[in-house]
Amino acid sequence: MRRSCLIPPTTEETSDPFEHLVATITHQSHLCPLPLTVQPIIWNYDHCLRLYPTPDMIVLADKSEQKAFKYTGITCFNPGSFANDSTFAAYRPCTKEVELSALES
Repeated sequence: MRRSCLIPPTTEETSDPFEHLVATITHQSHLCPLPLTVQPIIWNYDHCLRLYPTPDMIVLADKSEQKAFKYTGITCFNPGSFANDSTFAAYRPCTKEVELSALES
């Protein structure tokens, strides 16, 4: 996402790339808001990546560190990599809280 960013985020907005990613996905209402030149779209399945109606929670999972961020009423988190560093997240829908956890070695 950062490589394809037309206007890089300023430090006034946020210094955290995860928070910028969450804001971009939320504002675009799409899980893959990249231009066609970077990410071709299969139009028959594009509707599956749209975020309408706005969800209560989005999980953006990859190998990077654990993070949780609440933006405009949407709880977004990265549970981390259980295979690499035994990290995971527990989400409680009734309170909309995320508990970032890890197993001890």
